[in-house]
Amino acid sequence: MNLPAFGVRNPVPINLMMIVLIIGGVFAAIGLRREFFPEMDSDSLVVSVSYPGASPAEIESAVAARIENALANLDEVDELRTVVNEGRASVTVTFREGTSDVDEAITEVRRAVDSIADLPAEVERPQVIRIKPSMPVIMAELWGEADEQVKKRAIQDIRDDLKSFPGMGGIDLTGMREDELSVEVNRDLLVEHGLSITDVAARVTAWMQDIPGGTLRGKGGDITIRTQGAENASLDVREIVVRSDQDGKVLRLGDIATVETAVVDVPIRVRFNGHPSVGLMVTKSGDQDIVAMAEVTRAYVDGRMGRPFEPTLTERFIGDSARKQAWLLGSDAPPLPTGTTLTTFTDLARFVEGRLSLVTKNAVYGAILVFVLLLLAVNIRVAFWVGMGLVTALSGTLLVMFALGITLNMLTMFGLIVVLGLLVDDAIVVSENIEARHGRGEAPMDAAVVGTNEVLWPVVATVLTSIVAFLPLTFIKGNIGDMLGALPMVVACALAMSLFECLLILPGHLGPALQRRDRAIIS
Repeated sequence: MNLPAFGVRNPVPINLMMIVLIIGGVFAAIGLRREFFPEMDSDSLVVSVSYPGASPAEIESAVAARIENALANLDEVDELRTVVNEGRASVTVTFREGTSDVDEAITEVRRAVDSIADLPAEVERPQVIRIKPSMPVIMAELWGEADEQVKKRAIQDIRDDLKSFPGMGGIDLTGMREDELSVEVNRDLLVEHGLSITDVAARVTAWMQDIPGGTLRGKGGDITIRTQGAENASLDVREIVVRSDQDGKVLRLGDIATVETAVVDVPIRVRFNGHPSVGLMVTKSGDQDIVAMAEVTRAYVDGRMGRPFEPTLTERFIGDSARKQAWLLGSDAPPLPTGTTLTTFTDLARFVEGRLSLVTKNAVYGAILVFVLLLLAVNIRVAFWVGMGLVTALSGTLLVMFALGITLNMLTMFGLIVVLGLLVDDAIVVSENIEARHGRGEAPMDAAVVGTNEVLWPVVATVLTSIVAFLPLTFIKGNIGDMLGALPMVVACALAMSLFECLLILPGHLGPALQRRDRAIIS
């Protein structure tokens, strides 16, 4: 098919196509997910085993070696790294590069671990945990001279408020000591009931353990059965049965001991701006939008601190938004503990926002500069349609990125910045050749078709050369390949869309524009 001829002879579908690309690109730009780096697939997991009271040498021979032997012969396992500490062992399993079905490989690891039958009786059930890459987004810190427990409860309430918003990813508390349960047994009551401290400790340990019950195999898959122990709360632990007799009388832990929640006695001291502090860290661990996550966190902090809400241009039209809801939730929340301040820091989303601003400014300034230079070299019609070609190509690129699931991140935006200067090169060549042939006396429509066909293959070769220059990045394997793979895709999409626009849409606009100019001169 002769693309320039089709574009010149069918102006209505060409105009509709350009309008669809521009409008679709605008909506795609709003809907594109923003993140710091492209999401990488996890190719490893950790098998964690607890063996209370055992020495590292004992754990290595009785637990770690048996787990390694069970996993070493699996087809997809590439590397095993074992770390043994007193009372615990962890085996990091890395799968082979190019594993097609990681979920199935993880299932095979779980089956192999569950099939180990000769572990010591004191060993707790092995935990198979998939390593999920997470990226810090923003941190919030509550600092000031207030009681540690008061600040801890306040930051937990803040975490719960932020978790109520969809797409917030993971929120981890930082800078605080964990709670622990202390059981203080009454010695007189022990003697009265004929118990020893060892008996009580054994009963508490038995009730707190998760007891595996084996695997039930069925048509729908394997179901792991286990009995869960008491929850780590004071009220639950008090109900642990220490002894029961044939008459139905039950002696509970709360009858002979005082159970309280205390703070772990570890030397943790965190200070922010010179004051004791606790905080939380918002992390991206899936397909969340990090800019939206950071905006919600900032708005909530502004609301808690009593700062006014400053709507964006979009929010002035749509009214409600997640930012506004977060600000309202923060404004309506109880006051912060006396003498404390809530603030945000380590805001990595600012880098993405800055790069987005740079892309937008480059596109706007580039379009203005191209228009002015072309206006000096040719005429206003050519300059206008070349400038519109840049807008169309960029909008089409964003639309294709949205359709392919490519996100706006530091690498893809770098690709857009690099390619912005190349998007109008082919359009300038095509438009200048059309203008030159028309200046030599050819009819506008003929000049548009012939002038485009004359430079078609050189333009195609130039664009393909630029695309091929970035293609080697797609052959990099592993996590680095997952990260860099989006860059050549964005460059290829942008250049291909630019080529499509200059060979089909541009002649369909430039030919009629020159024809209208000729008619205006004659009249």
